[in-house]
Amino acid sequence: MLIKISVGSSFAAIFLIVFLNWLYFGLKKRRLMILREKFFKQNGGILLQQRISGDGGATDQAKVFTIEELKRATNKYHDNRIIGKGGYGTVYNGILSDSRTIAIKKSKLADQTQTQIEQFIN
Repeated sequence: MLIKISVGSSFAAIFLIVFLNWLYFGLKKRRLMILREKFFKQNGGILLQQRISGDGGATDQAKVFTIEELKRATNKYHDNRIIGKGGYGTVYNGILSDSRTIAIKKSKLADQTQTQIEQFIN
C-alpha cells in the first residue's frame, strides 16, 4: 500500500513540475512577443511601414520580414555572411527562400532618437 501511494505521489509531482514549466515558458514567450511589438512601435517600425506603403513608384513591393525569415536567410546571422559593419549595425548577405540575394542590416543601437531611426531606415 505504501508503494502505491509513493508511486502515485511521484507521478503527481512529476506532472505538476511539467505543467508548471509549460505554464512558465508559455507566459515568458507571450511576454516576449508583447515586448517585441512594443519595441517595433517604439523604434520606428510604424514609420518604416508608412514609408514602404507610401512609395507608390516602386516596381517590387517591399516587405517587412519576420525575425525567423531573416535568421533563415542569413544562416542565423553567421559570421561568414557579414558584408560590413558600421556605426548603426552589421550588414549581412542573405538569400531568401525564392533564391533572391538581399542585404540585411541588423541594428546594434539600443537607445535611438527619431533622427537615428530615420537614418537607419534609409
